Amino acid sequence: MTGSHDARERLVAAAERMLVGSGPRAVSMDAASAAAGAGKMSAYRHFADKDDLLTAALEQYNPRHIAWLVGVGRPGPADPVRRILSVFDRLESAAGGESFRGCPFVDAALAGPGPGRRAVNVAARHKEELIQELTRLAAQAGRPEPGELAAAVALVIDGATVQAALAADPASRQRIVRRGRRIAEALLTPGGQP
Repeated sequence: MTGSHDARERLVAAAERMLVGSGPRAVSMDAASAAAGAGKMSAYRHFADKDDLLTAALEQYNPRHIAWLVGVGRPGPADPVRRILSVFDRLESAAGGESFRGCPFVDAALAGPGPGRRAVNVAARHKEELIQELTRLAAQAGRPEPGELAAAVALVIDGATVQAALAADPASRQRIVRRGRRIAEALLTPGGQP
């Protein structure tokens, strides 16, 4: 059973690397099998289809992506507002790389048809968990209606990320993320407006 479990883990890890590095369209049963050093039949023993494999990769990546975005478990600003704004600092840094693709969860949700796909559900849950983390930080900062504020900041994060992914070059992508940071900063300032 351990060998079977190891094969499943290797397949999910391979799919996750493809998802993050090249996008959800790059994830396939054949490519994951080859990258994991597993036979194609092994992939079908563990996963019904590509959506099942992609879902497993998204589920595995979700906690790490949230932790990276919000800076969980790493040194960062003690002030909760600065911690929220540091999301944009990490995004700006990532947007400066040639391989920046935007949010892999949004990418996966938009890659194929219909909300019935399990990958879409994982992507939606990812956004809910991000809003929960931002709500916690906004509440720590003593901001009124922290849930509404967190949802607005998450909207700015997603908007900046999507627009940056569509930009032609790293400098333009970073400029877009900085613009998003200024909007979020205005939202987070008591009485502020973007």
